[in-house]
Parts: sequence; structure tokens; C-alpha cells
Amino acid sequence: MWRKLPQNFILHIYGAGNYKDYVEQIAKETTNIIFYGFQPQPTIFQDILLITSECYVTFGMAISESISLATPVVCTDLGNPKLMIEKSNGGVIYKTNDFEFFYASLNKVIHNNTFYSSNALSYYEKELSDQINYKRLCDIYDKARTI
Repeated sequence: MWRKLPQNFILHIYGAGNYKDYVEQIAKETTNIIFYGFQPQPTIFQDILLITSECYVTFGMAISESISLATPVVCTDLGNPKLMIEKSNGGVIYKTNDFEFFYASLNKVIHNNTFYSSNALSYYEKELSDQINYKRLCDIYDKARTI
């Protein structure tokens, strides 16, 4: 779908794995796709995180990492990752295989980046931070001890 977008939409692809050579070749053939290979985490979460998985995911670790760094997320409507985006309003959910919706979702986040960034970080601090999770864990143990 990215090839159908205007040329000023630049996709940065990070990572390495079984499809590295394939992705690298596509990037070489397409002017608005840049493949960086493996990069350290701070480099990856500088723009917008795009989750295009067409599989059901139970917990999107990349999403929680992204919102902890105030990076907005655009993700598919499949599985649990969309729930975190719905709750946080830290990004936009698009319908899988719907190009017009995908394009509109990207535009929305690009033009309202500060709004989504702020929501993402606020949600992380209130719901996912280590302090919040430590308290929740202690509460579980305290409750278990009284049973």
C-alpha cells in the first residue's frame, strides 16, 4: 500500500530477519521507502510507529514501547494492539487492507502529531509505567496473602 502513497510519505523500515533481503530490495526500487536494518531503540521511535500486522497479536510490545516515548502509533484493527490505541488515543487504527482508510489514518496522525504524542505519553504514565505496574503487583501479592 505504501507505493500508492504520495512521494512525500517516507517509510523508514528498521530491523533484520528472514525477509531482510526482500525488504531491502523493495526499498531500493521505491523512492519513498528507506531500509535501515537493525538500529538501536531510540533511533526507531523518532517518528510514528506503524503496525501493519495482519495477524492477531495478544500484546503489542512495540506499541507500549512506542507510547512510553511519546511516539504516536498507526495500527491495524486486528487483535489487542488496537485496544491500547483506543484507550490511550495515542494514535489511529485503520481497517486492514483498506487503502483509503490507511491513507486517512496516516494523514490524521501526521497533522495531529503533538496531540497523539501527548495522549500516548499520558496513557503510559497513568497505566503502563513501572511504578504503576509495581503497585499493581504488590496489590496482587497483598490480596493473595489474605486468602
